[in-house]
Amino acid sequence: MDEGQRLYYYNSLEEILKGAEARKGQKPINKPSRSQYISQHNLKKEELEVGAGESEEGQIRWLANVAYNEHPPCIVPFAALEKMLLDDLRLEIVHRGSYIILRAVVNPFKMACMLIVAEDENGEVELVQIHNQDDRRSPASIVPDGQIFIVKEPYFKENVGDGTSIRVDHVSDIIFLEGEDGRIPEKWQPRIRLPARRSLDWKEDGNKFYRGKQYFEAAQW
Repeated sequence: MDEGQRLYYYNSLEEILKGAEARKGQKPINKPSRSQYISQHNLKKEELEVGAGESEEGQIRWLANVAYNEHPPCIVPFAALEKMLLDDLRLEIVHRGSYIILRAVVNPFKMACMLIVAEDENGEVELVQIHNQDDRRSPASIVPDGQIFIVKEPYFKENVGDGTSIRVDHVSDIIFLEGEDGRIPEKWQPRIRLPARRSLDWKEDGNKFYRGKQYFEAAQW
């Protein structure tokens, strides 16, 4: 791509970003269906795994998605936050004073950040961009399919030429829920309660992860 083409694309992206700002506070329109979200995600994941490159234009668009107006992390105690759903989100807004509970419906992949498709309790889905996680861990070990998590004060944005997403920049703004955490919605609670585990069981699991050089996971046990 020569300098003239590059300048053209950057100018085009600037106009797209201005358009996104003009839609601040609005609900997105013509959102993909659940199946489209998942199929698009899995297709992109497969392309990356087989080493399919991305065009320079695509790379520029992705860099534009990475660029954003930085906002500070949530400092409000969780108990003071109010629950919201995906349908409550509005474009280009950090939803101060609120939180959202989501469940991953696919395994993630990583580009400049981790990308995951997640659902709320109503079954609505949205793309989630998770930045600044531990690069030593695989994306699937952080947010595997079925993982339930909370995003505090979610920032909802319009992607450049590619729909919308919730962007999570601060590690403290995401909470991964495990086991019988009372914040997990009842419909997502396990139907079968497993018997209490022996200390030996925990030790054996920790040793298994350690032998597999999965040190973060080993430390959890």
